[in-house]
Amino acid sequence: MLQIIKSDGEEEGMESSMETEISVTIEEPKKKKQRKFNNTWLQDPLFKEWLKISPNGDKPFCSICVRDLSCSRYVLVEHVQTQKHIDNYKCLYDRLPIAPVDTSRSMSKIKLNMRLETVRMELSAFFTEHNLPIAIVDDLIPLLNRLYYDSKLSDKFVKPRKESTKVIVKSLGTEKNSKLSKILRESKFSVLIDESIPITGKKLPCVLVKFMTPDRKILKQCFELSELYGRNYSASILFAAFKTVFEKQNIPLSNIVSLTSNNALVMFEKRDSFVNRLKELTPNLVVFNCISGLSALIASKACAQIPVFCCQFLNSVSLYLSCTPKKIDSLHDFQKQFGIEVQKIFKAVTLKWLPLHKCIVGLLKNWIPLICFFRSESLGTKSLAAIDIYNSFYNDEIHAYLLFLQFTLEIFIDFNDLFHSEEIQIHKLAERSRWILKQIAICFLKPNALEKITVDSITSENILPLLTINVGSECQKFLDNCKLEIVSKN
Repeated sequence: MLQIIKSDGEEEGMESSMETEISVTIEEPKKKKQRKFNNTWLQDPLFKEWLKISPNGDKPFCSICVRDLSCSRYVLVEHVQTQKHIDNYKCLYDRLPIAPVDTSRSMSKIKLNMRLETVRMELSAFFTEHNLPIAIVDDLIPLLNRLYYDSKLSDKFVKPRKESTKVIVKSLGTEKNSKLSKILRESKFSVLIDESIPITGKKLPCVLVKFMTPDRKILKQCFELSELYGRNYSASILFAAFKTVFEKQNIPLSNIVSLTSNNALVMFEKRDSFVNRLKELTPNLVVFNCISGLSALIASKACAQIPVFCCQFLNSVSLYLSCTPKKIDSLHDFQKQFGIEVQKIFKAVTLKWLPLHKCIVGLLKNWIPLICFFRSESLGTKSLAAIDIYNSFYNDEIHAYLLFLQFTLEIFIDFNDLFHSEEIQIHKLAERSRWILKQIAICFLKPNALEKITVDSITSENILPLLTINVGSECQKFLDNCKLEIVSKN
């Protein structure tokens, strides 16, 4: 309340206003009555499953929605009826996710330990199902502890990574193997075996099994990943490890109906191989070679016949460009000037046909920019290596070989793409196998020999004349231009 008290000289006018005495008094606002938490709410059947005292003060706290509420029974009743609270309640008690757990004093130690084991199992199963690294558990548990600060479960994880690994290996893995072994003992199945060589250099043969479940579903699962020690990696050592894996689970090898593997000598050698040893125990075994590996082996054998001067040219170009980033930037400038997409020139690996094909395609696509680049390098730095490479770009024999290799390797590229499709392509395998055989044979065999292509068809009588062999349209066009230049010079 504001009061103004004037002096006796008020009648003298505004001139004597300086002598006016003013006093201000402000009434204090009325204090609101602050409601307190009623402990009887904790025993109320409507609230006792989720209501707690907030750590931020004497307020109600919903452990399901993780939020503070007002100290009013009416507010608590309204909160129970909200859709968000109902959904969180169902999620907690029906699906049992990792959520704030009731840590009231009434919870016994046995229940807490049971809940802890459930969380461990579900966490480990989630990481295994989604193929997540176990290392993230060390960061995940502290995160859950911060999010669900009213839960004591996360505090129980002393070494989460070690505990999760133990659960996966000894609990989940053992249970999964026991169920799988029971199915394999009572039914026929196929085996897919291959070896993996990681950075450590150890041999890790992976055994996959393909089988039909009792509910008539066809599944393919990893059965074993063994580690072989020692330098001697023979068929006897591999077969002994393979046999031991199935004998431990009392699975008879006679249940194996087919075997699929890569084309390594240790698997398919005529004298002593893994397949021969397995056939002694299962005479009716059906063996399938890896067709993708066979086609890659054919392409690699063909690439091994490339002339030495072509290999030297490819390696010299890739090595020169990989010396310094400055040279790569200079090449990119030439690529931009000619309107060619800036791309890396891959390193040539002569015995590996896929990297070789990428290197050849990159060289031919950037042929003119590369000529200009090495011309600039030979004139600027006067490097002998740059001069030799620049002169090699004008070697018609090298250019013709690269065009021919691009044409032939693309046939294998198209066939190899069949094995990297996400869709089922087994029904196209026979047709595509005949297609690649015909595509290769049509380049050098006469038409009458193409009706039934066999090994006996490749004779000198059935081979086309040298000048009529199909070397690809681009290579043939380049050879025709070379002939015209020779004729014009003469």
